[in-house]
Amino acid sequence: MKKVHYYSGWFDGPLPLQLGESLQNDITDRKSVAIVWGAWAIEEYISYAKEWFDGAGIVFEEYHGIDPRMDKAAAHAALKNASVIVMMGGDTIPQRDFMTEYELAAPINESAATVIMGTSAGAKNMSAKFVCAIESNHEAEERGIYDGLALDSFAHEPYFSLDKTGLIQNYLLPLSQEVEIYATANDAAIRSENGNVTVVVGDVYLISSSKLQKI
Repeated sequence: MKKVHYYSGWFDGPLPLQLGESLQNDITDRKSVAIVWGAWAIEEYISYAKEWFDGAGIVFEEYHGIDPRMDKAAAHAALKNASVIVMMGGDTIPQRDFMTEYELAAPINESAATVIMGTSAGAKNMSAKFVCAIESNHEAEERGIYDGLALDSFAHEPYFSLDKTGLIQNYLLPLSQEVEIYATANDAAIRSENGNVTVVVGDVYLISSSKLQKI
């Protein structure tokens, strides 16, 4: 079965044209989309998803918001039967903790969904490993390198720019000794199918074995 994964940062407003066109081509089954909570109000996430997909000419019959208010069995069923899964942005560690508590890894991996799209925190949690190096209320437990769902074998870093020297030197270069890192700039996105990564839109960098190059 074809499995396609998208990794990007967050989008306020419509999706970039190239990303919308790529999703149009990949999303052929449009029965249902399962939207995974990232610590904001699930109603907001559903609204954003509709804005993104509607703007790209993609309309689903059903929208399912997966959040801590939902019954675990119902959450698993919605994910397993989804045409598309969207891993939303928000707070990376709370989202990770929610997925662990609700045991979402298996239903996501076993899902019938042919497309899984991750934005910001959701994209980090999709990858093999990710960096948390942000200033936040969870600073003590967030700073460091964490394991993700490993839908692909690489790490992902959204909102990347070359002037983030502390992030690059302290986190990304050391992590690149373990796994390759795809770093996407604002409004950039990558597409992965069977481990083959292509740039959909924007500036993307590959960091591997402490070497950084634009691709």
